[in-house]
Amino acid sequence: MSIILTKYLDKIRVWRRAFLSISLDQLVNIFGITIVIVIATTVRMLPIKYGGYITEFDPYLQYYSMNVIINSIENQGIAGLFSFFTHHISLTWQPEGVDLGVRYYPGVPYTGAMIYLLLKSIGLMVTPLQVALYLPVVFGVLSVLVLYLIGKNLFNNFVGLTAALFYSVAPSVIARSNLGWFDTDGIGVLYFLLSIYFIILSLNSESVYKKTAYSILSGLFGGMLAITWGAFPYIYLLYALSTVAIVILQYDIKYYELSYFPGLLIMTLMASSIPRTKLSYVVGIPAIIQYFAIGLLITSRIIDLKQLVSSKLRLVSSSLFIASLSILLLSIAPQIGLTHRHLSVALPVLKSKFLFVTTVQEQAGTSFIHYFRDLNIMLPFSIFGFYVIIKNYSKKAVYLVFLIILITTLYAAASFVRLLIIATPFLLVAAGMGIYEVLSLSLIHISEPTRPLYISYAVFCL
Repeated sequence: MSIILTKYLDKIRVWRRAFLSISLDQLVNIFGITIVIVIATTVRMLPIKYGGYITEFDPYLQYYSMNVIINSIENQGIAGLFSFFTHHISLTWQPEGVDLGVRYYPGVPYTGAMIYLLLKSIGLMVTPLQVALYLPVVFGVLSVLVLYLIGKNLFNNFVGLTAALFYSVAPSVIARSNLGWFDTDGIGVLYFLLSIYFIILSLNSESVYKKTAYSILSGLFGGMLAITWGAFPYIYLLYALSTVAIVILQYDIKYYELSYFPGLLIMTLMASSIPRTKLSYVVGIPAIIQYFAIGLLITSRIIDLKQLVSSKLRLVSSSLFIASLSILLLSIAPQIGLTHRHLSVALPVLKSKFLFVTTVQEQAGTSFIHYFRDLNIMLPFSIFGFYVIIKNYSKKAVYLVFLIILITTLYAAASFVRLLIIATPFLLVAAGMGIYEVLSLSLIHISEPTRPLYISYAVFCL
């Protein structure tokens, strides 16, 4: 009995020492993250008071496709794994019907089906409907946590926590990640943010192995985005645009190729593996832009480009040439790898020419009120944070990449109100940085290591 009591007391001492070893700053962060998770979960579960229903038409089609995969695997085993790509549905697009594998992305139904089969295999008695209902909530909450990690790794804990808090209640995000929204953006946003997160880690890492590993992870989640949601061309072209900017501005990044090539290869292979996109990322317009970036990077490793960028006139001329070439390519070949929606985002002047684009409500133009609805009191801080990032982008290449993300997502969201879902997280990170700088000015006499703690106290007191 005394031996058992001694072991019990030893365990209590271990736990007490572990608890006391946690700093006050860490406790504040843990408390803040817990509150954010509770808020994010609660607001996404609000529709449950009306009952558990899948919302809108497209999520029902995703649910139908998910059942096709589940039934085929359960009845045929591994042979039914690819049933999605051979299934013809006559319930829509009457009278011809449609082939699921050709018309739709497989990411959502396969994600739901694999999670359902996994839960079932470990003994959890759930139904496909329950998985379809609650999966957007789970992915939405995970997206909030990933945004916290993005803000933390770019700047500090306070910025990440602030961005995650306001992101958890952003209207455009809640509408696409609440109970029953079993659709492309409800699932794809998590893959989108994870791909961005791991490329940030890769750029920040000094280790060759970590750079490669993080790049591979970024590519895997980027590939998952490619088979899930039509927002993938953004990630794909972000790689190219960031590479061009890093080369032209002469950022000295050791082994940048290890952050670039592995992820790009994986994304391209995964994107090219589904019938809907085919080989558009190998031979299409996006691929041509990517090849230009790759060629420029390889050229910079062989030829000294400092003489080119030392002349402002040559730099401006080169930029204008690249912009003109991009516009020309987009204009003369609108059907090679880019849909009308993609073209409307890249070149808003073409939007009025595409009837399908202009008649869909979620593809309406974005006004100031939409930004204010999403950002609310964070709007002025996001503008100030944007200024702070512009001032500091030359210090780290990752700041340059984040600045490119900010500008390009803001540009895309200005064309389609639906795309606020990809602009809002990064605008909120900028807003978190803006608040941090404002509070830092009032705590200027406090030492830098302890300043985040005081700032956290100030925010929670408010």
